[in-house]
Amino acid sequence: MAFTPASVGIILFLTGLVFFLLVWGFLRLIPRWRPRQAAEVRPQAALALPAHDHAALVVRSGGRVEYINLAGREWFNLREGEQPNLETLVRRIRPGEEFLKLCAAEGRARFSVNGRPVEGFSYQVPGPEPATLISFSRPELLASGVSEPGQASRSALKILTDFSEATSRARGLSTTVIAILDQVERLIPADRLEVKLCDPEGQLLTLYRLGVKPGLERNLEKEPPAPAQGHSAFLVSKRQPLFLADTQDDPAAAPPVNPEAGSVRSYIGLPLVAGGEQLVGTLEAGLTSAETYTQQDLEVMQLIAGQAAIAIRNASMLEEEQRRAAELSGLADLSQALGSARNYATCLPA
Repeated sequence: MAFTPASVGIILFLTGLVFFLLVWGFLRLIPRWRPRQAAEVRPQAALALPAHDHAALVVRSGGRVEYINLAGREWFNLREGEQPNLETLVRRIRPGEEFLKLCAAEGRARFSVNGRPVEGFSYQVPGPEPATLISFSRPELLASGVSEPGQASRSALKILTDFSEATSRARGLSTTVIAILDQVERLIPADRLEVKLCDPEGQLLTLYRLGVKPGLERNLEKEPPAPAQGHSAFLVSKRQPLFLADTQDDPAAAPPVNPEAGSVRSYIGLPLVAGGEQLVGTLEAGLTSAETYTQQDLEVMQLIAGQAAIAIRNASMLEEEQRRAAELSGLADLSQALGSARNYATCLPA
């Protein structure tokens, strides 16, 4: 078959057109392949990371939790296959506001996850869709076993500074107790955490604990005054710390557990003594799980007990002064009203 110049030109044109369409179609398919390949590689890369005890999660804009590692699932008690969301995680964090601040901007905060203290760091991840990487770790509060002698004292100073700032911002007795309980939650694990305040005669104790309202708001729960029992009675009478690392080791050696507290596996109780003399109450923490308190947890509690006692004493004195001032003001107003009534009566005609 003979090819004319015209037919050769048509064949070349069609060949070029087919080649152009193939290249164009291939280039169109590449962007669709890339995300799928990235999604397939990401889990493999995550599995290749070395094991560690830090929890980590990635939060996208709008509050969508895109990724949480194995340690994070364990810390938040997520069931197998459960896909977490921000609302689910916040319910298990105290105070939840600190965690939400980390999600919104880079920063550092200390809070508790399911009653266990953690320290969180957040980082902004650049990319087409904004994201925040949040890393959690268990804090070494007093840096026990460090090689640098000054590091432990720096850790203690940081705890005292944060605690002092939190209690100094409180106004009134109730807000002071809330601040103390909130700070202790960030420092040691606790399934039960209570402050019990003494009456002026030192015979009755009023129990305070933090409760949870619908949403993120915490409220202070208060029980009627009652005589000290169990561990609390020991603290009030002896004015000495009580540390039971594991009550199952020797239950007979421990004072009876408070009937209303139920059984605790591990317990720390401290008398709150202001100025070395005045007993203002007790600070008590307990664990009901298999976990037990350590000597470091006791040291942290002892570190802040003195400041807590002084803060409670000052708040109580301030409220008492305000109450007396209100009473005197009321009496002065009543006296002024009676005086005005007498003057009015003397002005009336007989």
